[in-house]
Amino acid sequence: MAEAASAGDTSSLESLNQLAHHLALFPVSQSFGRGEKMKIRTGALSAAASFVLGLGTVRSKDYLHILLPSIASCAKDADKKVRLSALESLYNICRTVRQV
Repeated sequence: MAEAASAGDTSSLESLNQLAHHLALFPVSQSFGRGEKMKIRTGALSAAASFVLGLGTVRSKDYLHILLPSIASCAKDADKKVRLSALESLYNICRTVRQV
């Protein structure tokens, strides 16, 4: 992902933008309930953190405004596992962005 982002290829950048928007909407979608769907939400939160990690320190900052609001809203979820996953994702994102 980092190579595609740094290459400046417009089709690659558009794909990254679409992926970021999908990842931002996925964990907070109203169609998810409890039980099995909780595992999907926690997986989506981990995927969002992995997306930022894959982009690296410099390029990930371009996508934080898309991802952070939905991840932060999951920190208020009723399910404690989703809250834990949201906080872990926020920690990993902050750790990635802070690296210099």
